[in-house]
Amino acid sequence: MIEKMKKATLLIYHSSKDKFLSELQSLGMMHLETNNSAQSEELSETRDKIVRLSRAKKILGSYAKEDAVARRIDGEIFALLHDFENKKNELDSLLAERENLKKEKSAVIPFGNFDKDVLKALEASRINIKIYLASRKNFAKISADVVCEEIYAEGSEVYFVVFYKDENELQQIYGTECSIPDRNLTEVQQRIDEVDTSIKQSEDALKNMAGLLPLIEDEMVKQEDLLHYQIASESLSSEVDGKVLVITGFFPAKQEDKIRDFLEKEDVAYLMEDPTTEDVTPIKLKNGKLASLFEPVGNLFSLPDYFELDVVPFFAPFFAFFFGICLGDLGYGLIIVLICLFALLKVKNKSVRNIVKLGLILGICTGIAGFMLNGFFGTNIITNKGNAGMPIFESVKNYVTFSNPDDRTGPMIFAILLGVAQLLLGYILNAYNRCKNCGWQGLFQPIGTILIMLGAVALVMVWMYKPIDEDHFKKFLIGPIPLGSWLLAVGGGTIAGLVKLMTIFVAVGVVLVLLFNNIEKNIFIRPVAGLWELYNIITGLLSDLLSYIRLFALGLAGGLLGAAFNNIALMLKDVFPGGIVLTIVVMIVGHTLNFLLNAIGSFVHPLRLTFVEFYKAVGFNGGGKPFIPFSNKASKNNN
Repeated sequence: MIEKMKKATLLIYHSSKDKFLSELQSLGMMHLETNNSAQSEELSETRDKIVRLSRAKKILGSYAKEDAVARRIDGEIFALLHDFENKKNELDSLLAERENLKKEKSAVIPFGNFDKDVLKALEASRINIKIYLASRKNFAKISADVVCEEIYAEGSEVYFVVFYKDENELQQIYGTECSIPDRNLTEVQQRIDEVDTSIKQSEDALKNMAGLLPLIEDEMVKQEDLLHYQIASESLSSEVDGKVLVITGFFPAKQEDKIRDFLEKEDVAYLMEDPTTEDVTPIKLKNGKLASLFEPVGNLFSLPDYFELDVVPFFAPFFAFFFGICLGDLGYGLIIVLICLFALLKVKNKSVRNIVKLGLILGICTGIAGFMLNGFFGTNIITNKGNAGMPIFESVKNYVTFSNPDDRTGPMIFAILLGVAQLLLGYILNAYNRCKNCGWQGLFQPIGTILIMLGAVALVMVWMYKPIDEDHFKKFLIGPIPLGSWLLAVGGGTIAGLVKLMTIFVAVGVVLVLLFNNIEKNIFIRPVAGLWELYNIITGLLSDLLSYIRLFALGLAGGLLGAAFNNIALMLKDVFPGGIVLTIVVMIVGHTLNFLLNAIGSFVHPLRLTFVEFYKAVGFNGGGKPFIPFSNKASKNNN
């Protein structure tokens, strides 16, 4: 749920600005409406310091992992930071030079360890030389009158030197002239060795600076607090010739008494009121222990608007079970549960533990769904003959929901029915939200959509099964679910009664959509506009419900791929001596690959069903920004 907020408009006397903002920051309860794009010399300086500190923290963090015994270094932080930056710049220059030297070495290799004094002596004797690169074929064509010598060969290319006195001697040479390097191979290698030594020294110096990390982290918190203070100060709007400064803040309604007591003691006037739809009210979610684990999933899309419902508790069970159906294997579920239980014993970080707990829930749902769908590491829990595939499942074989491995229709329709259930919940939430914000008339359009969906789905099922009589229709089962009996009970026990009732549902739904699609318009204009709305609802419901088939398709694909790996592994068992070892290796590698591939799809596709189909049914707008109190983190850390 979204925690209720109060809005406070603060009027601050200009001479009390610094004192009031400092004390408000120490209080740490109010979210201020600030201009984060504000610019000033002080803000630029603070932001630059934070960037420098953040870069140093990231770099020294990697060295601290290598040198776990680094001792804390104390001193003036920015003087130490300056020393670090100089040393890092020196290291970067050395690394860049080493890369250039490697390129130079590659270019010098064909010339070897030439002697510069020899070249100078030849030049003094007026003996000219040039070095060429040519194909071996063109090298062979050089006239015997030309004095030349091969000095290096690489593949089909040849480096060679030509001695000449007259330029005319070079006219018959078909190759590319190469300039003689400034340094020979030995000199380049010596410089590389020198640079490597300097790099080692610079890296050792940076490792010794890893003890700066605690100081840097503390300073980062101080600078971030200062930045928030400066942004708040720059965001104050000036009134009454600059004597009064105004800013708006939001705080949880349950803290109203504390905020009021604080403001009464300050040199400030204030007005407290409830937020309106025109305000950009920050969002603070308040959910139970289980639902809060799914908040990061919802945040991947957006926080809700303040005047919307928090849908996290409503999509959470669907998302978890959809993940389980997509992965759809009892064995994979057990693996996830065991990994997460082990991680819970080792991990201490609270945010990471919450992710592990979410993984544990997804693992349990995967195991449950895999049991329902008759899958265990790519094998069937129940065979097509009704026997347990493994002895350990003998006592529970009668509880498998879809026990017929050859049945594909049942799981597919089950996936669509899950979609009906989720969309039904979405439209109910939509009706509640519209009623809360628009009055009782807001109920009717979502109710009309619900009636159209329920009626259309029931009529399609009657058409798909093509029942001869009521007794025949009672045999319409989805696994063990007596769907036909349930539908007949709704229709008064007869197929004709069911068809009549569902037709009425659709007709009433159409009327409600036409009359209440936009309650702000004149009621006589609404039916015309409602035709387009009705078209979108009908086509949208069809595509939305068919989207849920992906749950069945992904589970089926994963099961078939797992079974294929099993078959390949068992085929190798008797082919080679010691084939059982190869069988085990193929099974481990195959199922690991299958698990990883399907785990990605099992997360992404339920996410899509949530953010597209379910959010559309709810009428979710989103766009909320998080509640971030104007607080002093440094003082909290010290406490």
